[in-house]
Amino acid sequence: MNPTPPPTRSSIRTATTDDARPVAALQIASWRAAYRLDLPETYLQSLDLEARSGRWRDLIARPEIEVLLAEDPDGLVGFAAFGPARDSDLDPAGTAQLYNLHVDPTRWRRGTGSDLWNAMIERLGGRWAELALWVLPTNRRARAFYERRGLNPDGGRQREPLAPGVAFDEIRYRGALPPRPASATE
Repeated sequence: MNPTPPPTRSSIRTATTDDARPVAALQIASWRAAYRLDLPETYLQSLDLEARSGRWRDLIARPEIEVLLAEDPDGLVGFAAFGPARDSDLDPAGTAQLYNLHVDPTRWRRGTGSDLWNAMIERLGGRWAELALWVLPTNRRARAFYERRGLNPDGGRQREPLAPGVAFDEIRYRGALPPRPASATE
């Protein structure tokens, strides 16, 4: 049995549009590792770096979306994208949404996801009362990560189309965000 490598701390910073290509490359690598049993191999291999880079450039440029990067001396090791809730049944003034949280597969279970989560929560605290996100029901690793942080399924379900004939089912998780500490609001 391989022991879990010791946690390593990452530095966290806000993404710029210049970071779109490395973010897209990391997302593709993460999807190929995490969803290899959930999505067709042909779809995963067809993920286009240039097209995805363009989407990330557009998302990073949107002022309502924040993208945080986790880096170490070797470069980008994870990212989180979040902002107001997009779901029609949620109030975007009171609910934030985590759109993406991806970590380089070689860094899973080494603290990078937690570093990103903590930085995101620090930025969200006091701005929104709760957080929502979508996750594949079969992604036990991600579900356990969110459950350890106080989020739970709220009954929401959706089918996310990815390409002609390719989609995945998702369940929504929600939970309360911690209030901003009194010293931070004074």
